[in-house]
Amino acid sequence: MLLQELHRSASDYYGHLATHLADALFFTACRFHEWSTLEVGKLVLDGDGTFTTTRLKVKGGKHRDLPILPHLSDSLAEWLQILEAFRGVRLRRGSVDFAGSRLIFPGREGAPISNPAFNQRLRIACRGRISRCVYH
Repeated sequence: MLLQELHRSASDYYGHLATHLADALFFTACRFHEWSTLEVGKLVLDGDGTFTTTRLKVKGGKHRDLPILPHLSDSLAEWLQILEAFRGVRLRRGSVDFAGSRLIFPGREGAPISNPAFNQRLRIACRGRISRCVYH
């Protein structure tokens, strides 16, 4: 239900970022930092443009190849299109430097999104979901 609420309520750059990052975390059961610091070049595409695997830097500094399920592949493709649409656009107090970032999920100025910022988006989605369940 939380993923559905994130998708339903995503209306700005950071809402979409949180939505697609949550998809990546849910469908791979990985740690936040493993996806928040992942670079686009670590995603592997097959011949028809579907993401099939990614190479994650995991606990202990080791690397692990992880298969990507079709739903996550679709989510990542959608996110990269959204990211491309925001290149060169000034985001609130942040700059447009994220346009040159190699990260899949760049926050302000191209740095990884912080865990507190991501958690804030999750709290907002949880409140939205709860209020609809209580009042409707």
